[in-house]
Amino acid sequence: MSLRIDITKRLGDITLDMHFQAKDELVGLFGASGSGKSMTLLCIAGLVTPDAGMIELNGRTLFDSHRKINVPPRERRVGLLFQSYALFPRMTVEQNIASGLMNSGLDANKIKRLMEMLQLGGLERRYPRQLSGGQQQRVALARMLASNPELIMLDEPFSALDNQLKQELEDDFLAAIHSFKGTALYISHSIEEIHNYCTSTVVIENGHVIEEGITSTIITQPKKIGTAKLLCMRNMGLVEWIDGNTVKVPAWGILFSLVKGPSPCTHIVVPVDSVVFSPLASSDSLEAVVERTVMKSNSVLAYLRFPKAQDLFIASVPLMQASSMRKGSSVRIRIEQESILMLNH
Repeated sequence: MSLRIDITKRLGDITLDMHFQAKDELVGLFGASGSGKSMTLLCIAGLVTPDAGMIELNGRTLFDSHRKINVPPRERRVGLLFQSYALFPRMTVEQNIASGLMNSGLDANKIKRLMEMLQLGGLERRYPRQLSGGQQQRVALARMLASNPELIMLDEPFSALDNQLKQELEDDFLAAIHSFKGTALYISHSIEEIHNYCTSTVVIENGHVIEEGITSTIITQPKKIGTAKLLCMRNMGLVEWIDGNTVKVPAWGILFSLVKGPSPCTHIVVPVDSVVFSPLASSDSLEAVVERTVMKSNSVLAYLRFPKAQDLFIASVPLMQASSMRKGSSVRIRIEQESILMLNH
């Protein structure tokens, strides 16, 4: 079972140009607000018609502009969970869930199983206004699963919940999603959610897929500048190539020896935890001055300035070493070259 999407859609100043495939797994769509994530789901669900392209789900063509195929939303067998839940206010919990069964007929046992799985027992006769935000989210998920979809899509499902409600809900929520036998798409601009929930990730920027792959690899070894920016990676610098494997970062005024990739990079990222503080001078150490320090949960971020540097360089310092650091003090560091990330547009 799989989803294939290859569509374009004009959206004001940008054009949605989506090309990716997803198999039977929970796939994250990661990008900034307004990047085209939600519009992609609306196109897959049939609520918005692409300008051109095709959408295929498990061998069924849902949309094909060339062959003039555009399957109506109710026939697509696609479940979409909105941020707003969209429950029917005059229906009880049980009736809301049953509304997802309209195409396959009422099944009291199925409703009961879904309510038990999502801890909704005892709420059958309540109305949405009588439920907490977390309970409403559970009802919306149960209704979506009741329709026997081949694909489920979740648009920022936890965005309206506070942290306590989110923690109470997510275990049951994820258990229900992982019990689903098919493809699931999960939209978020939170890398923490993407990392915790999704096995694969598609990174979207300005309506385009810029990178995709295994989630852990995307997070730790991005290849694109846009991905690194979304991940809020520090120490990103534009490079000037000196020779085959040596680059200079003008912003810091220092040279790096790189393992050359398949094509020269335009930027590098030096992870903050790839810096080693050394009291002794050596051929591969650099001298810097401490501008300031910021305390984190289990470490300290030191903002350093190299001689004649334009920009500050940030390094993670173990708490024990940080205790002796003061503004204006001189330190020597060594950068683990193998940890440097090489990026392109």
